[in-house]
Amino acid sequence: MNATEFIHPEAAPSLRRFIAGLFGTDLVTDIRARSPHTLIAPVDPAFDRLHWSFDQLLWNDDLVEPRFDLFEYLVIPGLHLGALPELETVRTVQGEPIRIGAGLVLGRHGVGRILATTTWEDSLVHVVDACVLPSTVVDYIPEDRVT
Repeated sequence: MNATEFIHPEAAPSLRRFIAGLFGTDLVTDIRARSPHTLIAPVDPAFDRLHWSFDQLLWNDDLVEPRFDLFEYLVIPGLHLGALPELETVRTVQGEPIRIGAGLVLGRHGVGRILATTTWEDSLVHVVDACVLPSTVVDYIPEDRVT
């Protein structure tokens, strides 16, 4: 399966890093086996604001835990539209809560604006303008670098 089979072709070019992360953590297999899910998909430039380069995050053996925590945090069991006027608190696959609604995704650290919503099989994909992080990923960033 390639990126255009995973998410509609018009969205795929701006989501290459998100898709690579899902494949790199093998979450795609879990998502397909246990759908439906809601996926919080940061656009590629959002990953540039992380403490590490995307290649380091995806391939550095010292970053296995933050890699899995981040991508599992971006996957929510069930369908959550994100269009409700109030924020809904839901638990992610990673285990920490995330808030979604009013066109926003609020993580433990960071806020993403929902730019578009598309589907993949029985899952919903919210394309967002920023990476939202669980507290466990922030634990790996030196204190003077956390914003």
